[in-house]
Amino acid sequence: MEDLGFLFKLEKQGKLKLVEPSEEIMESYLVKANNSLKSAKVLLESSLYEDSVSMSYYVMYNSLIALLYKIGIKCENHSASIILLKVLFSEEVLYKEIHFAKEERIDKQYYLTGKDTFHVNNDLTEEMMESAEDFMIEMKLLIEKVGKDKINDYREKFSKIMKDTPKKLRYERRPGEIIKLLRKAYIERRKVKIQYYSLSSDQVRWRVVSIYQIGESFITAYCDLRDGERIFVIDRINAVAKLDEGYQIPRDWSSESIVNDK
Repeated sequence: MEDLGFLFKLEKQGKLKLVEPSEEIMESYLVKANNSLKSAKVLLESSLYEDSVSMSYYVMYNSLIALLYKIGIKCENHSASIILLKVLFSEEVLYKEIHFAKEERIDKQYYLTGKDTFHVNNDLTEEMMESAEDFMIEMKLLIEKVGKDKINDYREKFSKIMKDTPKKLRYERRPGEIIKLLRKAYIERRKVKIQYYSLSSDQVRWRVVSIYQIGESFITAYCDLRDGERIFVIDRINAVAKLDEGYQIPRDWSSESIVNDK
């Protein structure tokens, strides 16, 4: 359900939508996938393991985008594109493979430390590259199976998912309702559960937070997940639910040393 809520909000923002199916754009992304595979191999041969892992992910991602354009779906978010592989195409195994590859790409590209480098070796990088190549082959097979009738079926299924999602999800709210619930919870000193999209990790997670300060575009809150105070951009809160649990703002609290949870 959380995944569907994320897709629904992206559609409302115009970042996920139906477009005309395009063989030309599909082919261009398959070319990108093949080029990414060539780059991954060159980087592996040069012992640039972290870069090779990242490029292997793009083999998968570009081939997935090719499939989406075959259907006529434009998605501007990596996580959402991957979610569609599960909810629209029912490819649970392939979803897990590219989701894992995406996490590896983020870890190696953004959170690499000297200690982590020890774990990234030739064998693991080669295994990732082989998985990416297998994934690309599976995407090409899926693309070949998608005829005109299948395209229409997938487009209708996508439209139905977007239409039915607001009815199914307990937490989903319109932007105006989100800010109202946040303000009410702040006044009543009640914790809230928010579904938040982080730009830095490109992930959507549920957080339980206690709001210490609320502005027009952000909230300052104590995050149970991070065990500390954070700043959350309201526009990236997909859903919110007010909880029964109360809280108190510390008397000596100050907003000077808050971490912006990007």
